[in-house]
Amino acid sequence: MYFSYFNSRYRIIPKWEGPDWYKTSTSLLIGPARWISITIGQDRIFDIRILAAIYILIFLLGLWLILAGSRSLPTSLRVTVWGLLILIFTDVGYIAYFNSFYSEATALSFLAVGVGSSLPLLANRSSSVWLLIAYFLAIAVVVAAKPMYVPLAPAFGLFGLYLSGYARHSWRYWLSSGLAAALCLMAFWAYSQAPQSMRVDGAYIGVFMDLLPTSSIPEQDLAELGLSPKYASFSGTTPYQPDSPLKKDPEFRKEFSTRVNSLTIPVFYLTHPARLYQLSERCMKHAFSTRVQRLGYYESASGKPPLSRPFGIWSTVRENLFPRSVLFLCFFLATGIAATVLLVRASLPALRGLYLLYLLFIYIAGAQFLVAIVGGGGEPDVEKHLFMFNIAFDACMILFVLWAAYMLKTRGRASRSRSAQPFLHASGTGSAPLERRAASASTRKRCLHSQYGVAGLGP
Repeated sequence: MYFSYFNSRYRIIPKWEGPDWYKTSTSLLIGPARWISITIGQDRIFDIRILAAIYILIFLLGLWLILAGSRSLPTSLRVTVWGLLILIFTDVGYIAYFNSFYSEATALSFLAVGVGSSLPLLANRSSSVWLLIAYFLAIAVVVAAKPMYVPLAPAFGLFGLYLSGYARHSWRYWLSSGLAAALCLMAFWAYSQAPQSMRVDGAYIGVFMDLLPTSSIPEQDLAELGLSPKYASFSGTTPYQPDSPLKKDPEFRKEFSTRVNSLTIPVFYLTHPARLYQLSERCMKHAFSTRVQRLGYYESASGKPPLSRPFGIWSTVRENLFPRSVLFLCFFLATGIAATVLLVRASLPALRGLYLLYLLFIYIAGAQFLVAIVGGGGEPDVEKHLFMFNIAFDACMILFVLWAAYMLKTRGRASRSRSAQPFLHASGTGSAPLERRAASASTRKRCLHSQYGVAGLGP
């Protein structure tokens, strides 16, 4: 009824203020969409395409900012970046979330705005402090979209502090420090506001739908979690089924919610490295998939079979190209070490910003994978919880392609320059003017590169 097909129409009812209301920045968009629907005369039925239209406008703004920030690149590199952005992030695996109430759509659209606001600063195309403020505001919406995005706040805050060095304002460091601190405090508050029922249901899924069904010693695992071994009989049950002990047995719910909290399962896996590795292997099988298998992407009126998924070019490529193993995950995360070395050795501001942006997405990928598998209920719902992991992976791939193309272009230019040296020195009496002209051109080029801080990236 709710998952086999896509539902586009919903009844509009009076707002309900309950004691366990789920707070998310996605409400900032759903509220206006509901108001628009009522204003235009649809006071009974809400068409979710109104919400999708708002997401599209914000997402297009983010893409425009990203493309505007890449204007310092040579035409060939700029076209490469634009092509990858359009191919990857307009894929149905991402855009289909716009037609839903899931907060992944909020994260994608506002992350594009946040990254797009930072690029003009990194490329020295602008020094406006308003871009810095726009970055923090957009990232605040991302972090507050879902509780599992809260661990990203410190990394985003530190990146914002780095961006402040490119802004032209006497109070830029104080401003960025205050905004970074506010971002972290807001993230902590947003996490504290997560409904208790949602936390209990998530912990139940992690224990009884993932940990116990894959364990050879379920009774011992329950004892280590502080629960009665007799609860092993509930292995494989969900918190939503009518006969779930969370619904039928108040004593069980009280005991479970008291002894199991948000850190119980992460601590268990961290103290059992072998089990953590097995969990990672199982969850990696679902990595690189943004088209969720348990969700239908068509309306029932379309005549499509239940749980039908549309074709997506990048979804198909990503799902079949990259290995789904812990070894490949470790290799991907280890590229952050190489980026750190290059960051330390880089002398150009634009390259340092590129490497730091890559490290930011590496952190996002690693943090989101860990949070998804140990804090998101394990394997049962990990495919959707790895949404931000997939965004970070794709962003890292685009940055890597940009870096590789830049290095090839730079080395090719250097090779042509070296091959021209013998001609200059063997030109007889005419060599001195040629050398002087070459030196003068080289000096002008260095001055331009020094002025804009984008050596090798300018026209």
